[in-house]
Amino acid sequence: MSAYIDTNIIVAKYVPTDPYHARSKAFLESVGSKKVVSPLTVVELMAVTCRQEEALQAPKEILKEPVRKRTRAIVEFFLRDSNLTLISIQASARMKIARSIVTVPLEYATSLRLATSLKLKTTDLMHLAYAENFRSSGEELDSFITTDAGILRKSDDIQKLLKIKAKQPPQAT
Repeated sequence: MSAYIDTNIIVAKYVPTDPYHARSKAFLESVGSKKVVSPLTVVELMAVTCRQEEALQAPKEILKEPVRKRTRAIVEFFLRDSNLTLISIQASARMKIARSIVTVPLEYATSLRLATSLKLKTTDLMHLAYAENFRSSGEELDSFITTDAGILRKSDDIQKLLKIKAKQPPQAT
């Protein structure tokens, strides 16, 4: 099986002061299920890295790079070091919105469908949409790993709607 990894799990692994550091580190370093992320994860990691670079643990040789190269190198290091697979389903949907017919990325259409049921923040809906579209494309994905309280409160609804269990990483042993 596969697990979609929320950005907060990755960040926690590389911030020693994060309350979920040990759990996230142990989970991301465990072998077993395939761990997937989306392009949205990459964007969020870039944004976090730009704002909080001092708090993040990364190899010294990367930290010596010029800022633009360094930020991307840190993000790529996080993905490789945590053995994460970047996924993106190349599909679109046609929708009628305000008397216009528009073509939107499938993740947008899925997020719009989920918004009224889940009532989550935009980026949370988008992450769940990526996970759902990945699962719907025939890939085995059974969990969404996060520390986001809003998503975790909606875990039962997410399970019913998407057939994906939202949960925290297991306790570190």
